[in-house]
Amino acid sequence: MFAHKGVKSAFEDRSLKQQVEDTKIHANLLQEYLRVDSGLPVDVNTDVWEGRVLLTGLVDSEKKRDAVLSILRGDSRIKAVYDHILLGSPAEVERNRAAAKTKPAVERDIVKLSRIASDAWIEAKLKGQFLATQGVNSVNYRWQAVRNKVYIIGRARTESEKKLVLQIIRGTKGVIHLEEYIQVN
Repeated sequence: MFAHKGVKSAFEDRSLKQQVEDTKIHANLLQEYLRVDSGLPVDVNTDVWEGRVLLTGLVDSEKKRDAVLSILRGDSRIKAVYDHILLGSPAEVERNRAAAKTKPAVERDIVKLSRIASDAWIEAKLKGQFLATQGVNSVNYRWQAVRNKVYIIGRARTESEKKLVLQIIRGTKGVIHLEEYIQVN
């Protein structure tokens, strides 16, 4: 049905069954986070790709971080966990929560270049670059920027696509570190 290559590349390479399973895992994790702390779904970014979970974000205690990891250990569908949750002060976590409520305003006011705006700018810049680059199927990736560090998970169709994605990230202004969990078909 989708013989035209341009149309087909807009779809993820994950099967529909895997996409549904990943969505179920994600929804369950968010629900469990709420049981620990109502702000935890905002504090912890959770990206699920083929049963692999990438955690990023900022919490104000080791206890909350351990609670998140305990939740993940309790889900047998999860194949791997990449934990990049950072510890921050309660004030920093509150600033992040407040910024999340007004994210569009933060993204419009790039001039201030706070760390949150910088991370949002990096994420938006990467999205645009991936979409504009031939040979990169951007729907096969999930990425987060935290404190100017980029974390990416997904699946590349070829080794050259993976290298291109990593090259784009490393060449993006403001990125100071990269952690990748990209598998190649």
